[in-house]
Amino acid sequence: MLLTPEEAHALTLPSHEAMQDAHHDSMGLWNRLLLDFPKIATALQSAEKYAFLHRLIGQHLAANVAANARYIDALGFASLLIEDRALVRFKHLDGSFKPRAYPTNQQQHLGRQEFTEEMMEQLAIEGVLAPPTVLTLGYNESNRGDAIDRIVIVCRTPSLQYFYDVKPGAAGFGPTVVQPFPGILPPAPRVISKRQEEEQGAQDAD
Repeated sequence: MLLTPEEAHALTLPSHEAMQDAHHDSMGLWNRLLLDFPKIATALQSAEKYAFLHRLIGQHLAANVAANARYIDALGFASLLIEDRALVRFKHLDGSFKPRAYPTNQQQHLGRQEFTEEMMEQLAIEGVLAPPTVLTLGYNESNRGDAIDRIVIVCRTPSLQYFYDVKPGAAGFGPTVVQPFPGILPPAPRVISKRQEEEQGAQDAD
């Protein structure tokens, strides 16, 4: 089953302080690059800037994450595994908490709480035998793009199910639960076959 907001919060809470520090410190390093090497920083395209930020965020969390979590890149991108029940990816979000970058096929699957057989083979190397809930650790920037305005944990299926602010301490918990289809349980994380993967790819292409 999909993690509830309370379950997700309990899993991520021990790392909230590290998550905050990772985002603000990484933006600080980006601003330092702009100041010290403006020609390099301004030559980067928008997607390259955020890839740079996400790599810095991942590096910070790899060294400072709580004991119940671990940093992995087994799926080809920086992420956290928390108690093997949640896979946390890093994203720059728009105002409705959707990732701003155009998603790859892999990210489209994850946005639907889907794992291909190949993805599960990679996770099995990490000891994960059942598909975890995909959570997004995302942020909104300031209008000038030089500061982090908000950091949230988001769960999508791909409809928005819930989100909450990343704040240290239980007092920071104030989830907003969204029910796109009231009375209908959201889909659980699942593994899709190669045939289903190909069918999904054709639909996404249309």
